[in-house]
Amino acid sequence: MNPSRRVRLHRHIAETIARLHSADAAEHAAELAYQYHRSAALPGVERGVVHALAAADRAEVGAAWDEAAMYLRIALELMPGDSCTAPERA
Repeated sequence: MNPSRRVRLHRHIAETIARLHSADAAEHAAELAYQYHRSAALPGVERGVVHALAAADRAEVGAAWDEAAMYLRIALELMPGDSCTAPERA
């Protein structure tokens, strides 16, 4: 699969998971963060920040410090470059 198609597929997966699991998005935060991160080349990637933060919170509760750090890095990478404020958490 070519890179462009792969990026679009990751975004489609993220949007589908978000739509199907909108009521329990926190349960799927890690997968949503991953899919948004893999589709970062497309517009609208900032929607993944709240999921990455939720995944980091969940990892922290479970004392999975490396995982929490990974999701915090993802959140930073998904934030718009000109963003000065943190997004609201889910």
